[in-house]
Amino acid sequence: MMRSTVRIQVWMILAFAGTSLVLEVSAESYLSNVSQCGNIIKSYVGKNESFPDAKNGTFSSLNHPHPYPSKTHCRYDFIAASDERIQIVFTDFNLYHPDENNPREGPQKIDKSRDCGGSDVLSTFVYINNQLARIDDYCGSNTPLAAMSNGRKLTLEFNAPHSSRYVRGFNAIFAFVKDFGIRTGRQNSTEKYPCTFIFNSSETSNGTFTSPNYPGLYPRNTECHYLFYGRDGEYVELYFTYFHIDGVQPCDEESHSDYVEFSNYMPVDRKFDRQCGTIKDLKMKSDRKFFRVTFRSNDRYDATGFHATYQFNNVANHLTIRNVRSQAFDGKKATLTFIFIAHITTIITEIVLLT
Repeated sequence: MMRSTVRIQVWMILAFAGTSLVLEVSAESYLSNVSQCGNIIKSYVGKNESFPDAKNGTFSSLNHPHPYPSKTHCRYDFIAASDERIQIVFTDFNLYHPDENNPREGPQKIDKSRDCGGSDVLSTFVYINNQLARIDDYCGSNTPLAAMSNGRKLTLEFNAPHSSRYVRGFNAIFAFVKDFGIRTGRQNSTEKYPCTFIFNSSETSNGTFTSPNYPGLYPRNTECHYLFYGRDGEYVELYFTYFHIDGVQPCDEESHSDYVEFSNYMPVDRKFDRQCGTIKDLKMKSDRKFFRVTFRSNDRYDATGFHATYQFNNVANHLTIRNVRSQAFDGKKATLTFIFIAHITTIITEIVLLT
C-alpha cells in the first residue's frame, strides 16, 4: 500500500458514548472465519510430511480462465522456510467490477486510480509481529504488481460476492526465493545480513542492480546491502534509471521513511545524504575502489524501488585523458602566443622603417 493510501493494519473500532476505542485484530482472529481456497502451500518438510511442496508453481481462482462462482470467500496461505521469502507474480487478472462489467456494454477497462467499492477483491497480506498488514486490494482487470513477503508467511484473501459471465478470475506464479528477487551480483548471505550482494570488478566491470522484487513492490522490514569492490586505482559510478523509495527528506525514522544510503566505507559516510522519494537521473560516484549501497524499508508503506547501472573506471586512465586534453590546450595556447608575438614584432619593424 502506497503512502497516500489508508493505514495498513486491520482494525476493529468500537464506539462508546462518542469515544472510539481502536483494537488491533490478530491474524488468527481475522482469518478464523475465512476458509482455505486449497491446501496451504509451503516449501519445507513438516513432522508429519514425507515430501516438501515445490519451490515454485502456479495457483488460480476456481475455474480460471472461466468465471469463478459468486459468493466465493477464501484465502491462500503460503509458508516459506526461515531463510526464504515468498514472491507472487500475477500472469492474468480479471475480477468483477461494477464499472467494468456492464451487461449492456460488456467488459470495460477501468482507470487504476478507481477504488474497489462494490467489486470482487483480492487482498494481499504480510505478517508483522503476528499482525496482518495489508499490502493492497486488487480488483478489476489491472494486473497487480508483484508482491513479496517480509518473512516466512504471506496470505491472499479472495472475497468475491458477485462474479460475472465476463470475468476470468486470476492466475499467478508463486516462488519461495532466497535471493529477494535480486537477479544480479553474487549473493553473500549471513544470518544477520541475508540480503547482501557483491559486485566485483574482477568478475564484471559494469552491469545493473535493483531493489528487492523490482519492478514489483519491495518487501517491508527489509535491509539489503550492495557492496562494490574495484581493483586498485579504480572507482565506481552509479546511475539510477528509476528511483521511487517511499519517504520524505531527510529520509529518517521520524518521517517513517524508507531510504537508500551510500558510503565509501562499511560504516555511515557523512559525505552522502540518505535518498528517498522520487528522483530522476540520480548519480553517485565513489572516492576509491570500495563503495556501499544500502536499501532499508520499514513496516509501514510500499513503493517500487530502484533500478541502477554501475561502471568501474580506472583513475589513471581518467587522469591520462584529462592530461592529454590539458596538454593539447596548452600546445594550442603556446602556438597562439607565438603567432601573437610574431605579429607584434612585424608591426614594430614597420614603424621603425617608416621613421
